[in-house]
Amino acid sequence: MINDKKGVRAAKPSKWKKHAFIALGLIMACALLMWIDMGLFFKVVSLLGVAMTVGSILVMLLTYKKSREIKPRAMVVSVAMSAACLLVYSLFLKTGLGMLVWLLGLAIGAGAGVGWSLVTPLFREGAAVKRAGNIWYLAVWGAIFVLNQSLILATGRSPAISMMLLIFGTGLVIGNSGAYIVGYYKLKA
Repeated sequence: MINDKKGVRAAKPSKWKKHAFIALGLIMACALLMWIDMGLFFKVVSLLGVAMTVGSILVMLLTYKKSREIKPRAMVVSVAMSAACLLVYSLFLKTGLGMLVWLLGLAIGAGAGVGWSLVTPLFREGAAVKRAGNIWYLAVWGAIFVLNQSLILATGRSPAISMMLLIFGTGLVIGNSGAYIVGYYKLKA
């Protein structure tokens, strides 16, 4: 809501049209690239992926010390999205990994996630529970990132390795988010 000069509250202008036009433009650009050449489309998508990776690394390096509020609902959504992505990929990749590989991957990932959360202490600031990154948080993030990329390059992007990394990553999210949720409720008590 926006207050005008007379103190009357007026609705904020909606941004859905702007977002709809951007989405439509992106869909049309993708369709055009696919129509011209699928190889070109995949090269553009690959370049955008590299740019996003470089951008995420820069953002992490610039903001890892910034304190962030812990919100259990957001953590649960993160775990649910990670599990949903793992399920979708498992349906498409069909690597035939056994139950033992799944359980080990999730357990190792969850252990790494809990360990990662332990290098980032939680603290209270007023009513909020927050965490602030430190050099160890950055080091663990970097090690996981390098491990992931190295395994993919070394194995030639094997579907089985990709699936194992997804299982590990889901375990990592479960362990990290779960530990933050537990820490949140311990500090709130």
